[in-house]
Amino acid sequence: MTRVFILLVFLIIVGHTTGLRQRRQANGCGAEGSVNIDRSLKYVGEHVMIPCCNRHDICYETCGKTQNECDSEFRSCMNAACNTIKAGEGEWWMAMRRFLCLADALAIHRIVIAFGTSPYNATQQSHGCEHFA
Repeated sequence: MTRVFILLVFLIIVGHTTGLRQRRQANGCGAEGSVNIDRSLKYVGEHVMIPCCNRHDICYETCGKTQNECDSEFRSCMNAACNTIKAGEGEWWMAMRRFLCLADALAIHRIVIAFGTSPYNATQQSHGCEHFA
């Protein structure tokens, strides 16, 4: 959990210095033009969150969608994805994996809340959204 959190903080900070996107694209989990944490998520069994990251990227690029809407949808998506990790009877380790996935989802969401305004604004502007016209 800590490794994903630290890596994501680094990626978001580095992502603030990268260029703007000019076309709709999703790059998985990580800031545009920076290191991607998809491999790390797969390694710790949390690959179920990657589609949520892609949806979040597209949401930031969608004119008329607020940052709060995108970030809330992102959190809901990650929680739902983590809850797909099911434990059978006697499989306590799967319940622990689900718990850790939910904890990482919360950490990732908090990072996005803390550092997402600049990328959101830049992406909205680069896509010619009205409130930046």
